[in-house]
Amino acid sequence: ATYNKEVVDAYKNMEAELADLRKELEALKAEKEAVKSSTGDSSKEIDSIAEKKKHAVKKMLAIDSVKAAGIELKRGNAQTAIDRLNVVLDDDPNHATALVVRAYAHSRIGNQNKALSDINRALELKPNAPKALLLKGSLLLRKGNPRSAVNTLSRAIAVDSSCGRCYLLQGKALTQLHQYRKAYYSGKMACKKGEPEGCQKIRTLQKKR
Repeated sequence: ATYNKEVVDAYKNMEAELADLRKELEALKAEKEAVKSSTGDSSKEIDSIAEKKKHAVKKMLAIDSVKAAGIELKRGNAQTAIDRLNVVLDDDPNHATALVVRAYAHSRIGNQNKALSDINRALELKPNAPKALLLKGSLLLRKGNPRSAVNTLSRAIAVDSSCGRCYLLQGKALTQLHQYRKAYYSGKMACKKGEPEGCQKIRTLQKKR
């Protein structure tokens, strides 16, 4: 369920980007009409507008491909999602959203190292992306590195304090480090943010802190 929520969140960001691209295309269309109606040699201006339009359309097609990959991931077809995202990233290695979604897909089928590689690359492009930080923290926890997980999840919380799952995973990492008082606080915050597992965790930790 968590993977699906993260993909939905990525969709929201992409829908906003699509809306901006549609506005850009409308503006380019108006600009082209204005250039055509002007006097003098306008071939260079028209070529420039055509190039900008081509770039905008290319970005829209990439977003469509990432969304389609997200649907495959939601259906449980992680490898199909990866194949779709590979095409996007072959064309644009710096597509941060594609990297995040592919990281989730790799994680789904147990390719933790590839997932971590993708998420690190995404964070190079967007250092404060909370969903990317959440996934990185989760991956570090699974790989048995709770201290680094705590640091990464703390960064995620600093960016998005509403992230209940960030607090939940932070609490799990702190428990592995035997920092029970801090883990109790993280579980309490996760519970407040709507994570039922966080509520269970604070009951378990009450005797240890």
